[in-house]
Amino acid sequence: MNSSPLLASPLGLSPYLRFGCLSCRLFYKKLTELYKKVKKNGSPSISLYDKLLWREFFYTAASNNPRFDRMEGNPICIRIPWDRNPEALAKWAEAKTGFPWIDAIMTQLRREGWIHHLARHAVACFLTRGDLWISWEEGMKVFEELLLDADWSVNAGSWLCHSCSSFFQQFFHCYCPVGFGRRIDPNGDFIRRYLPVLRDFPAKFIYDPWNAPDDVQRAAKCVIGVDYPKPMVNHAEASRLNIERMRQIYQQLSRYRGLSLLATVPSNHMEGIGVNETQGAAAPPTRRRARSGTSSHPGIRREQPGPSGAKHRGARHRHTLAHRTSPYTTQSDLTDHAHEFAVPQQPVGGGTGKRERESEHNGCHGDDGPSSSSSALKAQDQEKRHEDVEGVAFSS
Repeated sequence: MNSSPLLASPLGLSPYLRFGCLSCRLFYKKLTELYKKVKKNGSPSISLYDKLLWREFFYTAASNNPRFDRMEGNPICIRIPWDRNPEALAKWAEAKTGFPWIDAIMTQLRREGWIHHLARHAVACFLTRGDLWISWEEGMKVFEELLLDADWSVNAGSWLCHSCSSFFQQFFHCYCPVGFGRRIDPNGDFIRRYLPVLRDFPAKFIYDPWNAPDDVQRAAKCVIGVDYPKPMVNHAEASRLNIERMRQIYQQLSRYRGLSLLATVPSNHMEGIGVNETQGAAAPPTRRRARSGTSSHPGIRREQPGPSGAKHRGARHRHTLAHRTSPYTTQSDLTDHAHEFAVPQQPVGGGTGKRERESEHNGCHGDDGPSSSSSALKAQDQEKRHEDVEGVAFSS
C-alpha cells in the first residue's frame, strides 16, 4: 500500500454529508445501485456502508444526551482519571511529538482540514489511552476546530470510542506510532510529503529516525534533537502503563450493577506484554480475575462513583483501582492521584503474553522498528479482526 489513500481527494464527500449538501439517503441509494450494476445484482456487504451506519449510530446515541461531548454527566461515558498536561497536548496538536507518523498526520490536518480515518484513529489513540493519557475531550476540541467535516455527534462519539470511554472496550489493542504507519506506507512517502525535514532519511529509519546512526542523520541533514524533536515519550513503556491503568479501571467497573455490557477483562492479557529488552522495562503483574464480588482486598466497604457519577454501594470484597486499598473515593481524588494507578509491579511467572504483545505493539517491536515477518503477519491478521470496530470514522 502506498501513501495515496492517506491523501485528501477532491472527490471526498464527508464535508458535503456533514453540511447537508449531499443526502445520506441518496448516497446510500446510489452506492447500492452502483454495486449491483458492477456485481450483477449481488448483495453488498454491510462493510460497504459502515461509515454511513456509524454516522447514524452516533446521531442516535447523541440524541437526547446534551452532554454527549463530555465526560462529566454523560451517562454512557466511563469516568477515567485522565492526566492534565497542557504542554503534552500542545506538542500533539502542533505536530511536535517526535514521532514522524503522528506529526505528519497532525501537519496534514492543520494544512488541509482532513485526514484519513485510520490516521484519525492513530492520533486519537496516541493522545488518550495509547501514550499521553490525556482526555479525549481535548482531542475532540482540536478536531472540532480543524476538520472540515467535523460533526458534533460523530466527532464526540468517535473520540469516546477510540479512547475506550464508551462503545469499544478492547483497550489492550493499541496503535504503535511506528509500526502501524510503516505497515500502511512502508516507504514513508506520506511522512516525506508533510515533514520535509525528514525527506532524506532512508525508509529504514523514516518512522523512527532517533534510531538512525549519527552519520545517517548527518547525511539526511536532520539531527534528531536539533532539527527534529526527540520522541516525547517511550511508547513501549507508556502504552504498557496505560493498558494497566485501563485494565484496573475496567476490572472495577465490571463489578458495578447495571454494567453487564462492559467487555469481560481478560484475566491474563497483561502477562509478559511486549517489552523492549534494550530499554529494560519491567512487565506489569499477572493477575487472576477475582470471582464476582470478591477480591484480594477484604474488608473494603464504601460507596464508589459509577461511570456517570452515580454511587453504588460496594460489596464487602471490593477490588480497587490501585494496587493496594485505595483511600481515594471522589473523582477529584482519582484525578489528582491518577499516576498511582499506573505503577507496575514485577511479573509473577514467566508467561509469554504473545497475543497481547502483538496487540499492543501492533507490528512494532518497541521503538526499534518492525517485528519479525511472522509477528507482522499475525499483527495484520489481528488488525483485520478489529477492522469492523476500528473502521469507525470521525467524519460524517
